[in-house]
Amino acid sequence: MADDTPTNGAADNRSVDSRAAIQNCIDQAQQQGKALWIPQGTFYVKAPRD
Repeated sequence: MADDTPTNGAADNRSVDSRAAIQNCIDQAQQQGKALWIPQGTFYVKAPRD
């Protein structure tokens, strides 16, 4: 779901949380000794609730 006004973790409940996918990419890049490039776009990383 595209959103031109991201809200730093307080996104619409219907938005897709990209946290796990981004972390997986970071982990793989580190293991392979490679750089990670993330393309321009809006990615939602929902903050965990206390």
